[in-house]
Amino acid sequence: ADWYTNLWIEMLNALDERGIEAMINFCWGDSIQTLSGGYLTAVMPSSYSELTLNEQITAYGQLSAAFVDFFLDNGCDNVTKITFYSEPGNGWKGNNNAEAKSQSAQLNFGNVITTYGQCVASVKQQLNALGRGNDVQLVSGNISMIYDPSSGYDWWNITSWGGYSFLSGKNWFRTMLGKSNITSNSNAYSYHYYGKYNNVKISNYTANKTALDGIKNTALNGTGISTNSIMMDELSVKITGSGAAANNKSTVSAFEATQLAEYLATVMNSGYKGAYLWSFSDFGGDNNFGFVPNAKSTETLPYSRYYAMALVARYMNSCNSIYAGSQSNGCVSTFGTDSEGHKTLLVVNMNTENKTVTVNFGSSLSGTTLKRHIYNPSFNPITEQANPIGADKTFTGVSSSLTDTLPAGCVAIYTSAD
Repeated sequence: ADWYTNLWIEMLNALDERGIEAMINFCWGDSIQTLSGGYLTAVMPSSYSELTLNEQITAYGQLSAAFVDFFLDNGCDNVTKITFYSEPGNGWKGNNNAEAKSQSAQLNFGNVITTYGQCVASVKQQLNALGRGNDVQLVSGNISMIYDPSSGYDWWNITSWGGYSFLSGKNWFRTMLGKSNITSNSNAYSYHYYGKYNNVKISNYTANKTALDGIKNTALNGTGISTNSIMMDELSVKITGSGAAANNKSTVSAFEATQLAEYLATVMNSGYKGAYLWSFSDFGGDNNFGFVPNAKSTETLPYSRYYAMALVARYMNSCNSIYAGSQSNGCVSTFGTDSEGHKTLLVVNMNTENKTVTVNFGSSLSGTTLKRHIYNPSFNPITEQANPIGADKTFTGVSSSLTDTLPAGCVAIYTSAD
């Protein structure tokens, strides 16, 4: 419908004005399982139901490329990437019943990943045909991961889902990176990992850092793929418990923004190519992980976490070089520079009280002037305009270190950029 496509254009343009990039996530994993001869009900439009497999693969490429072309033609230049078939290795349809278990046990994952590679190649071919082949990056993978230091990494705990079959994140990555039609047409490879926290104010930075390093390094070990080509195309944090119930509006807290910012700092410190929040991908639903309630809501105010995420996305995203920071005294930091020489420091205070923090730089910043933009969960006015947080303090002559006192749970950006 026109209203729906116009809504997406308005949202993407609003994000672009605030320096925030977006990625198209084209179709769910159910589709590729059906397309490849799997077990789920077909989700392609009925007009495609009589097409051959090769014709449907071509149609997938045409539709994907058409969406990219449509958004870019309408000025949405912040659409920079496209990924395919969310969680294509999942051997279930979200319902833990006997039929789903029986069907997933019959699912031929070899067919799934072969067809997946053909679809990736089709998207690239169709983008080239439209002259858009270099306008967006193709991100393959889109698989779920967990990490257990005692047993390595895999998909969700199989015993908790009744013991039925699935393709693990490990096997998906290994098989995917052996497909030339995937590696020759992809700019990056992605997976999903949700940060774990005990409650809204206590960080589990060390465990998350261990998991992110472990998944990335182990997934790529011996493959010849560069570690800086891995990114996350879905992440958020779980505040209490597990699953979507722990992320509904009753648990939305200003401190959730603090933990999201800390988690993004962890991702950067682990050397990932990039990361996207699970946000607008579910915009038509409850969108419990997002910035706003949902597309059908009459509410006009964003969640508090938007403001912190807007700061991180606006200033850290432009950095083409990231220098890993650390965790000290309950504060997490990371530092970046962009192609124009601007310098940006992110510091997150995970303490429940104000904290004075000193950040030492590896090399002199030669007397740089840094402006501070600060998200304070205890005082963050929310408005319909959702304008980015402006600078509230200036540090001049910054060279070897910076010292500041930060409010509890704050997210601070220090930058020489406008």
